[in-house]
Amino acid sequence: MKPKNIKGLTLLELIITIALIGIIGLVIISTFTNYSVSVFKSGHITEETLAAREIMDKLIASDNPSEDLTSSMGFSTEDSQSFKNEADDTAVEIKASSTTLSEGSSVPGKLVTVKVGSENPIALTAFIPD
Repeated sequence: MKPKNIKGLTLLELIITIALIGIIGLVIISTFTNYSVSVFKSGHITEETLAAREIMDKLIASDNPSEDLTSSMGFSTEDSQSFKNEADDTAVEIKASSTTLSEGSSVPGKLVTVKVGSENPIALTAFIPD
């Protein structure tokens, strides 16, 4: 007896199709997951950079940065150069410094470094003339 001309898919074809769909799905899911982690890290870095810039802007605009850090910005200090805010893992270091201009004159001021974050901190440094 001759086999009938049956139209349709065999079990093997269905299994191969489902396996291919699964493999493609895994690739798409892993790509999306890696992308999501990358976006989260970038957003965190941006937030820390903006926080550091905000503190630096306040210090540059201030007449007395050391006093403003302890009074209005919530930083604590054990000496007059290093300040720390435990609540948001922020540290500020102020050192007396001077810079030499191209014509040879020296400008006194402070070298201010702001570090934000605990794991891979963002650091901004600026010279603030007196």
